[in-house]
Amino acid sequence: MVLPGCNALATTFGGGPERTVDAHVIYRLRTDCSTLLARSLRNGYSVMTPLTAGFEAEETGLFEGPVREGQSIFRYYPPSESQQWSDRWTEVSVDVQAVQLELRPAREALDAVCGPLVEGEASDAIPRLPDDQNR
Repeated sequence: MVLPGCNALATTFGGGPERTVDAHVIYRLRTDCSTLLARSLRNGYSVMTPLTAGFEAEETGLFEGPVREGQSIFRYYPPSESQQWSDRWTEVSVDVQAVQLELRPAREALDAVCGPLVEGEASDAIPRLPDDQNR
């Protein structure tokens, strides 16, 4: 039996996507923009902007935090620490503009914030071939 308000009740007591914590692997960085794309393990792509002063993300670095839009605090593990989930992480304030996107809409959202694709930037085409000029 389903009662009115059951979904709100389930969300309040621990269910719902806004309570989901996931690992977000940095998929795409732009040299001309601080906003980035990250791929979560179960929840698609997110468009994120780190806000912590002096913070520099690295491709394949890992953010651990909520799958929701808005400002949140994430743990950041650099690539050298992300496989072991070591104790060497940094707390980073992040503004998340979009979550749970497929690659094409995520890339369009990144380009809307950062501008069009820069010449020579890696393509999202799959498979990427070793001799491909637009990798």
